[in-house]
Amino acid sequence: MSKDRLQMIEEMLATNPTDPFLLYAVALEHIKKGNTKKVVDIFEKLKISHPDYLPVYYQLGKVYESQGLNDKAILVYSKGKEIALKNKDEKTLGELSEALLMLDADEDMW
Repeated sequence: MSKDRLQMIEEMLATNPTDPFLLYAVALEHIKKGNTKKVVDIFEKLKISHPDYLPVYYQLGKVYESQGLNDKAILVYSKGKEIALKNKDEKTLGELSEALLMLDADEDMW
């Protein structure tokens, strides 16, 4: 029997448990499987352990949106925007700005 993608990534993660890309990849696989609680746990821990790892902010915001938690999504997107500005990451800044725009977030409020 062949290993599924999640199992393979988790095996790689076992040898390098702090790798932000592998943690992110595990969370993405859990999204596909509908394990939302696990996804939120991984992304929230990833934000703490690797606060400059920008992909997590967009994906976590999307998870919160899918749960109807728009206020949390807005906070996550806004924090990601701050980091993207600091890092001069125009692509991510644009993605996060668009996500906020889609939620009709008044940037002055956040």
